[in-house]
Amino acid sequence: MDAIQKAIDAEDGPALAKAAHGLKGALSNFRALGAQHQANETGKTGKNRGSKPNHPVFPQLEKEVALLETELKMTIEKMSHENFNC
Repeated sequence: MDAIQKAIDAEDGPALAKAAHGLKGALSNFRALGAQHQANETGKTGKNRGSKPNHPVFPQLEKEVALLETELKMTIEKMSHENFNC
């Protein structure tokens, strides 16, 4: 997410596309389809807008990644309680 934000701040479309593509790949490991979709859309924004990317989809990407983080934390918490009670 930091690389995406830096690319947006620098108005660097190619860097935005590359960072979003990398994030999309990482998200695929978690089957986070909503976040993957938003990462893909963010990457398209970088490709289509050249060196001056507009980032209308970035806030939604942040929301989707935050949802994934929350779900992962809840899963880890649940698993740690289950393992402790065995």
